[in-house]
Amino acid sequence: MIHRSTLIASAAAVVALALAGCAPTAPSGAPTGGSTPEPTATTTVVYRTVDGTDLHAEICEPAAADAPAPAVILLHGGGFSEGSRASMLTLCEESAAQGIVGVAIDYRLLPENHYPAQVDDAAAAVAWLKEPDVAAQYGVDPAHIGMIGSSAGAIITATLATRADSGITAAAALSPVSDMTPSGLELGTPTAEAVATILAYLGCKDVAACPVGQEASPLFAVSPATAPLFLAAGTRELVPVGQVDALHQALVDAGVPTELVTPAGERHGLALLTDDVRTKMFAFLKEQL
Repeated sequence: MIHRSTLIASAAAVVALALAGCAPTAPSGAPTGGSTPEPTATTTVVYRTVDGTDLHAEICEPAAADAPAPAVILLHGGGFSEGSRASMLTLCEESAAQGIVGVAIDYRLLPENHYPAQVDDAAAAVAWLKEPDVAAQYGVDPAHIGMIGSSAGAIITATLATRADSGITAAAALSPVSDMTPSGLELGTPTAEAVATILAYLGCKDVAACPVGQEASPLFAVSPATAPLFLAAGTRELVPVGQVDALHQALVDAGVPTELVTPAGERHGLALLTDDVRTKMFAFLKEQL
């Protein structure tokens, strides 16, 4: 029998991930993969207005592009309750330097908004980029749109990537939780603050009685139609590595292109992007996009 106290404690560890994953990455120097042009200045636009709230995107365009380029949408961390697109601007600029249009977005936050609001916002950003006038304005190839998420953003990214109708061509999730059901949450070392966060995200009062726990878990939506997915997690970080291992194995079993990197130590979210991991991530995305 699974005790409710165990479930609550375990859930906390899962969500503590999001509280540490919103710091900006440090510049990594010249991008890998050969000579690439410097990005142009960023442009700030509203990509969605919902319930009277404007959601903004920061767009980083490659310089002197000769043809429409793939794009990657960037989702920040912050426990679903804080953080902003500003923490993803380094990756936005690095994406542009790789010849990819970077699009760092804000999404609705707790406590006013819980699942699926955050996933809906990410999906809306994909649909917005695919609009012919938007794609033409920013030089985006609408058939090749990817996504990178850190921490809370990684959960959103993995959730959307496993939907057959996501419109995503490839994605990368840094420290994603894949299983938010009671059995899946029996991992890690909990904190009381994390319990409140996961329950708030799911819109539930009790982990053991949460009707959307499985629906919100990317693990259970993996299919051959899932977008190719790059995964990263630290071996001793806030997200139990078993969560990421399970998702990776499900992708392998479904025949979905995937790559898993597990750097030793406690690095979480954006902190996982050492030069080596960053190189592998962009190589994966460029190949799949």
